[in-house]
Amino acid sequence: DLARQNVVRYGSVGAPNDIFQTGEIRSRGIELEAVASLDSGFDFRAAYTYLDTEITKATSITVDDDSGETVSDEGNTPFGVPEHAASLWANYTVGSGR
Repeated sequence: DLARQNVVRYGSVGAPNDIFQTGEIRSRGIELEAVASLDSGFDFRAAYTYLDTEITKATSITVDDDSGETVSDEGNTPFGVPEHAASLWANYTVGSGR
């Protein structure tokens, strides 16, 4: 587990274009990577990441001054943080020509 306090983030429920200071964001996950090198000069690399991120402490935001309605991002995933990510790379090394 990784917990960060006082994180500045963009976007929120009711105010997607504003900047907010969040009380605490907790992250945990796993990252896997595999590498294979073939005699033909090809190298392959594959990676996968699973990330479980949650806003654990947040300030309520007033979305309607007349009614006093407030919302909170507590329990939500921060905007722009993927739950799954993967990559695949290939590299070819040209031989010396002998």
